Amino acid sequence: MKGRFVSVFGGLFVAVGLLTAAAGPASASALAPTIGASWQGVAQSGITPPDANGAVGPNSYIEVVNLQIGIYQRSGTLITSAALSTLTGHSSLSDPTVLWDPDTQRFYYNVWDTLNARMDLGFSKDANPTAVPGSFCNYEFNFGYASANAPDYPKLGQTKGFLLIGVNFYKSFSSASAMSGDLLWTSKPQGSGAITTCPAQSTLKSGKFAGLKNSDGTQAFTPVPSIQTDASTTGFIVASSDIECPPTCGTGTLSPYSP
Repeated sequence: MKGRFVSVFGGLFVAVGLLTAAAGPASASALAPTIGASWQGVAQSGITPPDANGAVGPNSYIEVVNLQIGIYQRSGTLITSAALSTLTGHSSLSDPTVLWDPDTQRFYYNVWDTLNARMDLGFSKDANPTAVPGSFCNYEFNFGYASANAPDYPKLGQTKGFLLIGVNFYKSFSSASAMSGDLLWTSKPQGSGAITTCPAQSTLKSGKFAGLKNSDGTQAFTPVPSIQTDASTTGFIVASSDIECPPTCGTGTLSPYSP
């Protein structure tokens, strides 16, 4: 795998809104966000917290909550909404995340399939998705976890060539503490043109860096990869020292990590 990853460890409606920068004199103090349009997001009943997440592209905004997805115009007009099971083909889902990549001009998403410890992930075929699942290429990746395992709290980031997913790895849902903080990765389709035929999953490479460590030798907790939009092949991850202490205790001394 090309590239280097550096980590600096260190029923509800979800309201959605816009922030705009106020025009003013060319000084840092003169610029401030103001509240723009706001609207009610997709509904999610029976599950809390909703784990709301979203990403904005040139023409649309995608919102995800635990079991739902909504696509809006940037003004707030709903384009379409659906259950995440419609998008992924699976129903035991949790912790969805979504991002916009200006390089490939498409949205990417990830959601944890809790039934088999896999990640359901994919990307929009172009910059303007309008249908679920038709506007997306959808895949399920097994990163070497057993079905009873819990790769919890997945957080999505990216570099120019790769999607990155940070997780806390628990041996089972009843485990009192995480076994490790892991970084999962898959390659991304290159090029910004519209996709008419989704690439075969075999053409997308994937892998895992298991057991990210702090500088004091203890495990990293809740690794979150950054969402990078430049051409650099170096990725960054931020994590904390393990808060589930004991049995895994650290001083919290943080330093760069390069697998």
